[in-house]
Formats: sequence, structure tokens, C-alpha cells
Amino acid sequence: MTKSNTIMVAGHPARFAGAFAMSTTSDTRRWVDEPAKSYHIAHTILLFALLIHTAIFVRIAVLHAPYLSYLGPAGADRVFFYVYTRSVVVDGDLEFDEDLALHPPTSGLKTLHGKQINMKPVGSSLLALPLFELTHLMILASGRLGGPLFPADGFSTPYVLSFVASQMFFALLGIWLLYRALLRYVSPPLAALAVVGAWFSTNAVHWTSIDLMMSHGAAQFSIAWCSFESVRLREKPLCWSRWLRLGISFALVVMVRYQNVGFVPVPAAAAFLGLREGLGSGSRRRILTCLGSGVVGCAVAFFPQMLVWKVVFGSWITNSYSADAGKIKFLEPHLFEVLTNPPISGLSIWLPGLSVGIIGCFALALRRKDLIVLASGLAWLAHLYVISCWYAWSTLVERCPFDFNFPICLGFAYLLSTAGRRWPRAALIALLLLVAWNIPLAVSTPTPGFPFGWTQGVKTLTGVSKVARLWEARQSPSDSMRPNPKGSPTR
Repeated sequence: MTKSNTIMVAGHPARFAGAFAMSTTSDTRRWVDEPAKSYHIAHTILLFALLIHTAIFVRIAVLHAPYLSYLGPAGADRVFFYVYTRSVVVDGDLEFDEDLALHPPTSGLKTLHGKQINMKPVGSSLLALPLFELTHLMILASGRLGGPLFPADGFSTPYVLSFVASQMFFALLGIWLLYRALLRYVSPPLAALAVVGAWFSTNAVHWTSIDLMMSHGAAQFSIAWCSFESVRLREKPLCWSRWLRLGISFALVVMVRYQNVGFVPVPAAAAFLGLREGLGSGSRRRILTCLGSGVVGCAVAFFPQMLVWKVVFGSWITNSYSADAGKIKFLEPHLFEVLTNPPISGLSIWLPGLSVGIIGCFALALRRKDLIVLASGLAWLAHLYVISCWYAWSTLVERCPFDFNFPICLGFAYLLSTAGRRWPRAALIALLLLVAWNIPLAVSTPTPGFPFGWTQGVKTLTGVSKVARLWEARQSPSDSMRPNPKGSPTR
């Protein structure tokens, strides 16, 4: 196959299906002779998905719902995540009275000793700090050179876009890390197809392309990074730097969303396998060094969250959600409602993609006797159960299950590989149908105020932009300060 034919594989459906069939054969040696072509197909798939993802962001978050991009943050949670970054960069402190007075949330205001507090974890805000700081310095510099185009208040358009861009960058980096992790299990084209399929056929795509001011894009990145480090640890179980990165990545998982501590079975399984293999081939001193690296990495990386607790709550260790402790009833789950309710209080429309992922994940775990794969599937199920026990389960169910995207990707990879051996075209068509079913729903249903349903989602994606509305928003400076623009979500 010549270089020109390689390019046509990625663009011609019939030849692509043939390449897909090749990639699903159990004998992966077919790719060994020409590995560059295999990676070329995979990278083409990922690049095409990136272009679609960017188009969704521009069409929805910028043109259709600007309160999710340059007019944000809107609602409540988005404001609290955002003001961490704004307070540190603009005010140089962790006092939120001024921030929340300038841009009040729709709900959730709480005080301690007469001061406004922020109960949210700090992880997603930390990821936005570098670009936010750079934006602030550029706006200050422009003021010294003849007058700033935007106010240096931390809420003007460049600041908001820098926060959104940071979250999108890390969310997309998480997609790349998931692809890299799946290369340990399947060929590059299959890994790319599985990641894109799991991403675009579930509500994960909503949180990486549309609603970026929530913490779920950052959560997907942190869990993808932790998953990647977990599967890599087996390759060099006595490499202290890999243990260090595993500890750091898990600390970030918890700092982004506290409840994602439920992902701990995956790094724990990786650590167990690493120690077991290390005991048979290394000295005790080296094993202790590796284990210590992981613990130190986790502790050091988690220190910023502890520092925030100390400044805001007066204690190095605290539960900022202690008021919700009695509202989680583990013996009264709402699993049936979680699985069958329509959006936004249920998973019914995403069950096809999620079922493919979870069933395939456990099948892969049994087939390969892989403890990490098994742990990821069990962590996802446990996470879903905890969500169903939460008093606010109806507001969490269309968000939190999609943070744990690693087991869904593994399941897609296994079932694509298995089905593709006999029915490559059918498997590819089924994947495309899942994607075509989900994207309009991901656009229309998860956000209150959006038109409901698949048809309405298609109209939103393909309709003419509301230029008059955008022009009116730009002409009214007060719009950028509204906590809840018309039609925007309240959470």
C-alpha cells in the first residue's frame, strides 16, 4: 500500500472498513510491518473528532449559549469554581466576598465567621491558573501601553475565555491519554475508534465541548491521567518516577471532585500488581522507594487543597460538604430511577452507549484476567450506586457517571475488536449510529433552557446563529455580570 493509498484509507469508507477489519484480527502482527500506517489512521480519526468537537463548542457554547463561554460564568457551581482562580490571580487572596458580590451565584452562598466561603474543590481552578494569570498580565500590560481593551477585573471576556480554554485543553489531553492507555490493549485504529466512540456516544462530550465551566471536563482529564499511569506502571513496576506520577494523578482526581475518590480501586490495583511483580525481581529498598514516591507524590500534589481548607475553614483537614453527610442514604438507592428516568434526571438516553462500555469492560477483564480493567468497571458501578444514594441524585446523574470514562472506552475497544473480526462494517456502522444518536441529545437535553429532544438538537446544531441576540448581548455590558442570563442553567 502506497502513501497515497494510506491517506485514502482514512477517507474512503470501504477501504476504512477493510483497515478496520485488519485492526480487529487477533494476530496484530499484520500491523507490525507497517506501524506508521496504523498510527496514521488512528491520528486521522482523532483529528477528525477534534474538528467536530471544536465545531460543537463554537456552535453551541459561543453562538447559541454564550453564558457558557464568554458571557459566563452562569448559575452557581460555575461561579464557585471560577472565583477560586479569579480571587488568587486578581486579588491575591482566598477571600470571596468581593468576587461573589461582583458576580453573585444563583444559589449556594454560605458564610463562616462573617465571610463568604467556597465549599468546592480547587482542582479545576488550579488547572486554569497558568493561562488565567497570563491573560491578566497581558491585560495589565495593555493598560500601560495606552489603555486596556478590557477591564482588568477578572470577569471580562478574555478572563472567561482563558478559563474555558484551559478546561478544554485538559479535557482533550485526557482524551489523548485514554487513547494512549488503550494502546496497551488494542491496535491504534481500534484504540482511537473506541475512545472517540465512548466520548461521542455518551454525555461526556457535553462536558468537554459545551459546559466547560463546570468541573467535569477537568474530572475526565484527571481520571484519564490516573488510568494512563495505572496501566503504564505494570511495564516498569520498579520505576519510582511512575509511582510518583501515579500518586500525583490520583491526588488531582480527588482535588477536582471529592466524590471521585471512588476511582481509587484502579490505582490501588495498579499498585498491587506493581508490588507483586517487584517483590519477585527487586530489593526491598527499591520497592519501599517506589511506594514512598507514590505516597509523597500524592501528599505533595494534594497540599494546595489542604492549604485552601486551612485559609478558608481554619483547618488543614476538613469536610467542606459536612452539611450533606446525612443526606447520602446508602440503604435507599434510586437505581431504577437513575437508569430509566429521561434527562436530565436519568440515564435512559445514554444507556445504549453505557451498556456497550460496561458489558465490554467486564468481558475484557474476564478474557484477559486483568485486575486493572476489572477494578475500573467495579469503580464505575460503585460510583453510580453512590450517586443514586445522594439526595441530589437527579442533578448528578447526567454529569458524574461520565467522569469515569476509562472503563467505557475499554468496553468499546473490546467489543469493537470482537465484533469487528466477523462484521467489521456492521460494527463501524453501529458505532456511527450511536454517535449520531447521542450528539444532538448531548446538545439539547443536559442544559435547562435548551430545546428538548433529538430533532431539536439537530435544529440547534444546524440552525442559523442568532446574530441579533449576540449583538444585543455585546451591546449590554450588564449582561456579562448577570449571574443567570435568560435560559441559562441555575446549577
